[in-house]
Amino acid sequence: MERDSLLSHGAAYLLHDRLHTCSDFHIADICSFCGSLLTTSPVERQRVVREIGVLPPARAPRKVTCLSCRTSKGMETVAMPFVCRYMAVELAAMNIKLTLQLTNAIDT
Repeated sequence: MERDSLLSHGAAYLLHDRLHTCSDFHIADICSFCGSLLTTSPVERQRVVREIGVLPPARAPRKVTCLSCRTSKGMETVAMPFVCRYMAVELAAMNIKLTLQLTNAIDT
């Protein structure tokens, strides 16, 4: 029994290492209301930024909205492997909606 638990722990570690740690790092915006990964869209805002000496201009803060909820409230930024986003796109192509539940999600 101990041998089986060590083998399964090794397999779980290998899967986590290959699919999460060694995969392409991706930062995604997720709507905590609907749990959608694919309906978030950044909103372009124009902001005049003064240049100071030789420093590069500052970045304007990003505002992200959910196209299905039509709100910018409840948006969370999550680090995940890009493979997860790719899987969500592939499932959406087959008309399967992938929703993610966040631990600090806003109650609706």
